[in-house]
Amino acid sequence: MKKFSALLILFLLQLNISFAQDKFSLYDVNADPYKQLSDAKIKASTEHKNILIQAGGNWCSWCRLFHKFSQENKKVDSILNADYVVLHINYSKEKRKVL
Repeated sequence: MKKFSALLILFLLQLNISFAQDKFSLYDVNADPYKQLSDAKIKASTEHKNILIQAGGNWCSWCRLFHKFSQENKKVDSILNADYVVLHINYSKEKRKVL
């Protein structure tokens, strides 16, 4: 019975993580990373900012945590908005061949 309960809990946790990942869409999986970078360079040059590249994916728990932290922490959010063009480059199994 303990084994079944542990498996059920793991399944429910995985199900919860899957649903959370579906709602998180910071990364555009169809975007061209080279075009994104080119556009970011133009914007950064025009606004006299640096570029911060966050490579990851909607599947990445660390990416979700950093995004949440940077949005909720007003000091970090204001620094990022003032000094950086933040670029989210999708990295997935499909994109590995392109990059």
